[in-house]
Amino acid sequence: MGTQKLETEVRRRQIAQAALSLVASHGLKGLTIAGIAGHIGLVPSAIYRHFKNKDQVIDAILDLVRERLLGNVQMVTKETENILDRLKRLLMLHIQLIRENRGILRVAFSEEIMSGPPARKGKAYAMVRAYLQGVAEIVRQGQEAGVIRKDLEPNTVAVAFLGLIQPAAILWQLSEGEFELTHQAERAWKIFIAGIISKATRATGAILEKEEVAMTATEVLKHEHKIIVKVLGAGRREAQAIADTGKLNVEKLDKILDFFRVFVDQCHHGKEEEYLFPTMEKRGIPADKGPIPVMLHEHVGGRNTVKAISEALARARLGDSAAMEKVAANLAILDEHLRSHIDKENEVLFPMADKVFTPEDQEALIASFEKHEAEEIGEGVHEKYHQLAHELAQA
Repeated sequence: MGTQKLETEVRRRQIAQAALSLVASHGLKGLTIAGIAGHIGLVPSAIYRHFKNKDQVIDAILDLVRERLLGNVQMVTKETENILDRLKRLLMLHIQLIRENRGILRVAFSEEIMSGPPARKGKAYAMVRAYLQGVAEIVRQGQEAGVIRKDLEPNTVAVAFLGLIQPAAILWQLSEGEFELTHQAERAWKIFIAGIISKATRATGAILEKEEVAMTATEVLKHEHKIIVKVLGAGRREAQAIADTGKLNVEKLDKILDFFRVFVDQCHHGKEEEYLFPTMEKRGIPADKGPIPVMLHEHVGGRNTVKAISEALARARLGDSAAMEKVAANLAILDEHLRSHIDKENEVLFPMADKVFTPEDQEALIASFEKHEAEEIGEGVHEKYHQLAHELAQA
């Protein structure tokens, strides 16, 4: 693909995203070429180089939404072989897409789509059908694996899956975000999954136990470790790219640093420091010797390394070549530091905690973790960083 063609596609996608953002506040009727241009910081003629009129922009919005919906199906298929994990992950990605793009609901239920030109209505219908086909294919695979009931029609299950999202999303939109969209999806998922799993799966109790009783506190943290490792890999690749090319991908580095500041430090380490470690101490594991003080010391070391990367990046932006080398060096240091830290927690600290925690401790910790996510980083933000990690890992 030529550079010019790539730049054209990027610009068209940028325009479509800007239009979708404007639809959130103005609706499709209030969408104008001038408004789109102003939102991006261009003149209207620059928009007309890519789209002849507003109708073509609306078609581009539908293409953008289709791309993201189907991209999510592809993503979950690559992420895990566990069918139920795929469906749960797809549900949460769909919720995240709606939360981050309020314009999607206004587009979907707009008069311009529902009562618009047949070609546009057909385009919207084909988009939803393609998404449902992707969900139905996951269901078929689950039936072949014996995980999902074989007496269910996959397309019907797919429509029921979509039903977990749309009514809740409408209530969320009508309440100006007051309705707890993510929590509703979590609760609805448990009802949905209980209705589609096979007798064999139900008999094992393994999957239902994981979903209904939830993971233990240390399993939650181990899962977050896997997400962190994905971004560590992205940081290592950026360090190598700097060494190979002498250039910085500032946008990607900013995302990596944001991930480590918010997801790793505020969310993940915050859960450990404020809840996990004190509960371990309450159960007789000393806080002044052994693994807990070591982990705390390493948390500080990780924070200092992230700070060093950030400071070096600020200087590197101004053309300081030595600072650029420090960015790469500290990315490598962070990679080694956190991988070693994660291994210690997974292999030593967490098994020690699991031996002394009561079921009541585990339940209280899970509740504290959920509260921490909602109050410290905001509802839905945790999923946002999961998505960011997967994007960085694939870039």
